[in-house]
Amino acid sequence: MNCRVLVGIVLSFGWATAGQASPALHNPYSEIASRNIFGLRPPPVPAAKPTPPAPPLPNVVLTGISTVLGKKRAFLEITSVAKPQQPAKTQSYVLAEGERDSGIEVMGIDPKTEIVTISNNGTQVALNFEKNGRKSVPTPAPRPLTLPPRPFPFHTVSR
Repeated sequence: MNCRVLVGIVLSFGWATAGQASPALHNPYSEIASRNIFGLRPPPVPAAKPTPPAPPLPNVVLTGISTVLGKKRAFLEITSVAKPQQPAKTQSYVLAEGERDSGIEVMGIDPKTEIVTISNNGTQVALNFEKNGRKSVPTPAPRPLTLPPRPFPFHTVSR
């Protein structure tokens, strides 16, 4: 029985090595794949899907800072983003530190430097009057008042 097992192992080893390429066993079709006569290329690697752009943030204008009665408050003017069926809408808010409304949260108010730090829908922004304050429209200087010339109150009669 040991002899049969040994013969089986030797024969299976012989069959396994006979399947490998050898100069005696040449495949006539192997050259076709190496020539690539149809110009086949490996499939392209799919590109990463582009991330959708972040939705536009509402415009926030700093209109004032108050420290009346020891409580700091920021005066903000928020212009919402226009939607397909609704135009942009501007609303005014008075918010203290830690308060939130319309996606805007006041994180901090520094009255000395006149800087208000807010979270605009998760994006932290520092507002000041120079960059984010209400822009004043220059008005032309008033023109001096000119009156039409007055005639003399009396008439001269020549004879």
